[in-house]
Amino acid sequence: MKLQNKSNFLTIALSTSELWYIAQLFGPGWIFGVDDPTETLAEGEVAELETKAFESLSGEGMISHEGGNRIRIDEIVGGMVYSCIHSKDLMVVKDLSSGSKSFYHFLPDWQLEMCQVDGDYELTLFKDRSDLFQHILYSFEVKLDEDSNGSRFSIPAKELEIAAFLFDSGKVDQAITNLESNLIKISSVEDFLKGYLNPDSHIRFDMLMNRDDEERIHTYRNELLRFSDSLYWITHDEPTEEAAEIMNFTPVSPKIAEQRFNLMLPKS
Repeated sequence: MKLQNKSNFLTIALSTSELWYIAQLFGPGWIFGVDDPTETLAEGEVAELETKAFESLSGEGMISHEGGNRIRIDEIVGGMVYSCIHSKDLMVVKDLSSGSKSFYHFLPDWQLEMCQVDGDYELTLFKDRSDLFQHILYSFEVKLDEDSNGSRFSIPAKELEIAAFLFDSGKVDQAITNLESNLIKISSVEDFLKGYLNPDSHIRFDMLMNRDDEERIHTYRNELLRFSDSLYWITHDEPTEEAAEIMNFTPVSPKIAEQRFNLMLPKS
């Protein structure tokens, strides 16, 4: 386990077995985005893994026995792991180019990032929600230019998927015709498809609101796409029985992108 404490955030790094061991103390301790390391192990191997995790955590002073079978957990570490299990609202941020992900848990008094780094899981507690956007840009190595060219438009997600596939398969004219038939009013459909398929950065934000309530749970998706001199904020209109999913592309400045990101987050 590693600990890093700075003025605006606190980070701990736990191995998978350490994280899972603490999570089970709150049982049931399922963490979104983390595979159960004991799933394929025999009973004796599970016991051995738990023993090693306990010894490692207790050696760092994070947990200890309190008589009988009671275990004391460091308040901060316990609160961070508990937040990963029981947060009401969750955001999954994914780099669509590399596939890397980070998970953000929102609590009434704090927000917590969980991501995998060199095989371990880093949990970072942020005091200020306003720090998240710039932190995400830094973490995913995203650089935003001040100027952004482009036009606002909407397209059925399936039609864009088909056009992108055709373009990537070398059927450029067919792909362009497909998009133009969907009333895409941009200066160069070909340049757009080139940028969409090979962007400088493409980050997706999936929000799961009220995930602890089966009746009220709500999910929605936004994306941030940058290529050449264009920066788009993409929203998704959810599909219904009568209508297909629609993707809405809006050219934005870095400042407007950050504002849209902050509006997307749950209320503190």
